[in-house]
Parts: sequence; C-alpha cells; structure tokens
Amino acid sequence: MTEMKSALGTGIDMTVYPKLGTLDYLTSHSDGDRYYALRELVEFDGRGLWTCRGARFSKHGTLLDTAAELVHRADAGVFAPELAAELGVEVKDALLKLMRDGRVVRERLASMFL
Repeated sequence: MTEMKSALGTGIDMTVYPKLGTLDYLTSHSDGDRYYALRELVEFDGRGLWTCRGARFSKHGTLLDTAAELVHRADAGVFAPELAAELGVEVKDALLKLMRDGRVVRERLASMFL
C-alpha cells in the first residue's frame, strides 16, 4: 500500500482503492490481506502459491479457500502444523471454520487432528 500511495502521489489509502478496482490484482492471504500484487506478475508454484517479500499469495484466493484446496489435495490428509508451515500463517482458526462449515472433515489421531 505504501508503494502504491507513493506511485499515485497520495498519502491516503482511500485514493488507492478506486485505482485498484481497475486492475487485475491479488491480495495476500497472509498479513491480514495488506499486500497486493498484479496478477500478471505473479508466478505461482505447482501448489498455486507465491511469496514476494514475505507476503504470501494464492491462486485459490483467501486463506479459507486456499486451506480447503490444499487439504482436499492431500491424499493422506494434513495436520495443521504442516499446513501452517506450507502457507506461512497460522491455520487453526481457518481449519476450524472450514470444518464447522462442512468444507473439510477431521479425525483425531493421538493428540492431533488430521
């Protein structure tokens, strides 16, 4: 946002948003959606993930949608710490919401949920 405000010659966030609306951009699934990237510049890996300067982006969209996609792709399932490491953000709340919404299922294995 800081770079975009500088490029537009403004110090006000609300000046940037109308300009963003004219662009094909992504918001980060990390850091509270505070980072933006032009879709044409993004190079997703095989999982649909991309990191730039520590901000993480997903072709699947939001953290919820990305977590659901990666869980469904995992043939043997995935534990929250594994998914958190892959996405670079805490996922426990997201996974709990996905489970409550019926988008993923979980099974207790020892002291963890798969």
